[in-house]
Amino acid sequence: MPTLRSSTTSQPPARLTLPGVRIATLSSSCAVALSCALLLFPASAIAQPGNQVNPVYVDTTPTGTETLSRVREHLASGNTDEAVRVLQQMLETEPYRLLAVDGDTEAFISVRAVINTLLLSRPDLLERYRQVQSPRAARLLQQADEAPPNTPASAISADSAPNTVWRSMLLTPAGLEAALRKAQVLLEDAHFESARRVLEELESHPDRRNNAAALAPTDPAAARSLDAAALLSTVARYLDRPEVWAIAERWSGQPVAQSPTLQPITWPPSAGVAAQSPLDQAPSLSPDGLVNRPLSTVVLRPEAVVRDEAAQIDGKSGARINPRANPRANPLDGRVPARNALRPGIRDLRAATDAPPYLSDLSILPSANETDVFINDGTAITAFDRFTLRPRWSVSPGVGVEPVMPDAQRNLRELMMRNSWIPRADEPSIVTVVEDLAVACTGRANSSARAGDYVISALDARTG
Repeated sequence: MPTLRSSTTSQPPARLTLPGVRIATLSSSCAVALSCALLLFPASAIAQPGNQVNPVYVDTTPTGTETLSRVREHLASGNTDEAVRVLQQMLETEPYRLLAVDGDTEAFISVRAVINTLLLSRPDLLERYRQVQSPRAARLLQQADEAPPNTPASAISADSAPNTVWRSMLLTPAGLEAALRKAQVLLEDAHFESARRVLEELESHPDRRNNAAALAPTDPAAARSLDAAALLSTVARYLDRPEVWAIAERWSGQPVAQSPTLQPITWPPSAGVAAQSPLDQAPSLSPDGLVNRPLSTVVLRPEAVVRDEAAQIDGKSGARINPRANPRANPLDGRVPARNALRPGIRDLRAATDAPPYLSDLSILPSANETDVFINDGTAITAFDRFTLRPRWSVSPGVGVEPVMPDAQRNLRELMMRNSWIPRADEPSIVTVVEDLAVACTGRANSSARAGDYVISALDARTG
């Protein structure tokens, strides 16, 4: 049976390094479960050491450079309308594809940024672009304003009208309004850096002016300029960095950093708390003071079955079972078929140790905080005392709500699950802990589909 072993040390948490694999880190309570963690993934999932270099593929646009060359030809020949049409088509179809920066083969910039820079550098082109696109952008925003309040698309969802106008028609008057709406939503969602980036795109917008406080009320740009300055000043309160305050002061025309109503906002301590999972980075471990045997051991639920060449072995009873005794059984009902033959690395490990027969199916990584160790076995989420491994609580969230699918598709899915149940090493069962909250997705992932639970459960880490 798989076991979880506990040991203690006064040293910092441990870091486990495997050859050829990105460093995986474990907290100190997880490091003591090293004997379990090393068995979690199939040997074939561990890359062999060597000098293999993985190429990096950049999402470049295959026709972007040629298209921009045609735009310049249209401009040179005076065909401004065709240049505007081609630029807008690129803004709508591939705004975030990348183009190489001239003179630097390792630097790339988005199509959207290249086109907006080109428009701002050509006043004649920008004027014609705004004449053509401004009415359409205004209509899109008006349609969003007239939509029912419970419309699913929010101001920052990818398919919403404000997001479309901001992404593809930024340099129109409606584009400025859409950017302010997007920044407002990001601010309310505490995405302060994202809000800053959206606002700073308005630095050269033709409908925004610096020194907004000094603009005459009759100036068409006054209202939006004041809104942009006020929004950026609010963002600066949360970020509290000199360069952000400097831009906010330039936009507003007032020393906002010294304003008694615009003082920096102190973040609550909880805002700096990071989630803890077995995949988080942790300081390296010093072996000084670490005992060479587990202080406590607990047996995990062996809800697994593997096939050998002749039959299957029930992980609970050890008895052989008929794989076709219940052909429509849920693989999560205590039996999870695995590969027909054990991988060489697993087979060698079983021969050299008393490892359980279902070793190749283990896909559990323990999580820990200051007091507890958390296990997600695919069916239940269980908390143990970090030092004694005494069970604190265990919760089985249930199967949740399965996706709706036709009977024929469901039957095919079940057949695939029975015949090709191969655990996925890239999606282990873990628990993420944030202060007093434990979050986990139960169920199991295999090579063909996910079985079991289809919801994410959030539990009180202290009581379950």
